[in-house]
Amino acid sequence: MKIIKILILLLFIPLISCNLKKDSPLPNKNLKSITWKLYTPQNSDLHTHAIFDILIDRYGNKWITTLDKGLVKFSADGQWQIYTTSNSGLPDNHTKSLAMDYQDNLWIGTRNSGLVKFDGINWTVYNPSNSPLLYDHVFSIDVDTKNTVWFTSCIHRSGGLMSYDGIEWNLYTPGNSSLPTNLIEKIFVDPRDNVWLAPASGGAVKISERKWTVYENFYGNGSPTYSLDDFCADNKGNIWASSSGSGSSLGIAGTLVRYNGKEWKEFLPSETGSDERQLEFPFSDN
Repeated sequence: MKIIKILILLLFIPLISCNLKKDSPLPNKNLKSITWKLYTPQNSDLHTHAIFDILIDRYGNKWITTLDKGLVKFSADGQWQIYTTSNSGLPDNHTKSLAMDYQDNLWIGTRNSGLVKFDGINWTVYNPSNSPLLYDHVFSIDVDTKNTVWFTSCIHRSGGLMSYDGIEWNLYTPGNSSLPTNLIEKIFVDPRDNVWLAPASGGAVKISERKWTVYENFYGNGSPTYSLDDFCADNKGNIWASSSGSGSSLGIAGTLVRYNGKEWKEFLPSETGSDERQLEFPFSDN
């Protein structure tokens, strides 16, 4: 199971994140000109240090999931609002993952109460008792341009990848797809509507128009296989992925990887500041 990240929330204005609604423009600024501001329970209405996920919607509102403290909205005008089980229709204070669809519905993955849709007024809860959802634990979520919600529902390595388009539910497992494991660490839908998965077993999976591409041995034959932590896409169409592990012969923990559609490159820290290594990245196309 993925290690829970307990973070002190760092926000800077303007905040740059991979978890932006996809039609939100990214500011074109030199990073050295950005002013950072630290938000804590001591200097703001943020009521916890334990943050799981952050999403910025197209209106500039920041949505924040927390460990047992509900859902936080930090609006563009600087107002804080806390949603909990006691003051809203949120079914679980342990909120984990976030995604925004193209109708401005917020999708929330919870630890104990399934998948939640919030349209700004109404809360809709999907759980194993009222939907095909396998388990109450929803780990990672993203949404494609057709408003299909992709998410993982799993517990104790049982479960799999699921999708929901508002009508039809689909479940993908190693038994009915090319998915190498039931446990998916991260889901990311890129601007071309390709669905990228980070299996806990390592490597990566891409779903493109129902075609599955499995990148199995991330660091080449004979090297350790590490799972990826997160994905992002740049404006040139490159896919970037991060990992807290590394197959580097240098023995350095942590790596950044770029995929340009043809080949993968790994960027590692080194004594000289950076190190770029071409990756041999065998894959199977199914």
